[in-house]
Amino acid sequence: MIQMIRSAVAQLTFYYVLIIMILSISFSIILFNVSTTELSRGLRKQPSIFFQDQIGAVSTYDQFRQARIDEIGISLRSSLLLFNLAVLFVGGGVSYILAKRTLEPIENAIESQSRFTADAAHELRTPLTTMQTEIEVVLRDTNFTKDEAKELLESNLEEVRNLTALSNTLLKLAKSNDSPQELKCLSSDTLYKNIRTRVKSLLVQHNAKLIISSEKFTFDADGDTLTELFVILIDNAIKYGETKKPIKLSAIKKQKYIEFKLINSGQGINPKDLSHIFERFYRSDLSRSKLNVQGYGLGLALAKQIVEMHHGYISAQSTAGKETIFSIKIPLSTLS
Repeated sequence: MIQMIRSAVAQLTFYYVLIIMILSISFSIILFNVSTTELSRGLRKQPSIFFQDQIGAVSTYDQFRQARIDEIGISLRSSLLLFNLAVLFVGGGVSYILAKRTLEPIENAIESQSRFTADAAHELRTPLTTMQTEIEVVLRDTNFTKDEAKELLESNLEEVRNLTALSNTLLKLAKSNDSPQELKCLSSDTLYKNIRTRVKSLLVQHNAKLIISSEKFTFDADGDTLTELFVILIDNAIKYGETKKPIKLSAIKKQKYIEFKLINSGQGINPKDLSHIFERFYRSDLSRSKLNVQGYGLGLALAKQIVEMHHGYISAQSTAGKETIFSIKIPLSTLS
């Protein structure tokens, strides 16, 4: 893949240089022809005279004029040659830089896709390997009982559920990478109603509480994906927060955007992890070891893509052992 990108950069650089040199050489030819023509015409208008050179030979003015034209032509050719060589070297360097910049987004996208594929394959392989190992062990056991069979099926069912959850999230990520959906006028009341409906069972299951405090407003958004965004953040807050303290969602309408803030109390996020939490498949060691939270590290990556689909910005601040604040800024183009 790297070799392919390098080859593409070299080809693009060659075409850039070719275009530059065609233009430069064409300009040089035109300049040379125009200059010599005008010089010849100007000298031809001068009156014919006779003069004597250093060795006493007599030359006509026409001979002198032609000699001057030839001399200036040689000098002009040399200057234009040096100019084109300079254009070749400078243009080559500039062309290479432009080619690199042109292909850089494609290179980054390919690297990101390759990394994503490798990470997805790794996450898919883990539950599949677990299921395969359990089944192979049971098949070698000649004294396999009904209770053990039930236990095996329950374990495999849990792994299947994990695979289903992972597949659904991967599909959502792929879908959010497609062309943005049409943004329609959405009211805050409708958004909060949808959020409460989606997280109701989740809050009851974990005995958690959600407090929403916001002024009323309308803005342009895709209601379904924006609801999904807050479901992800609330689910994340439940997993890593303290159930005894409520999750707070607030919003402020500003001149050009709506600023949402979701606050939950809890262990907080390690400062070294803050810059990576929106990366796909990223999970901090703390979440793995101390809390044993189930997940694949895709939720916040999906949340970021949803915000970017709305041309917005998401960030996180955290105080260790106290709270975590997610800030989302969504531009608005309709107010009421």
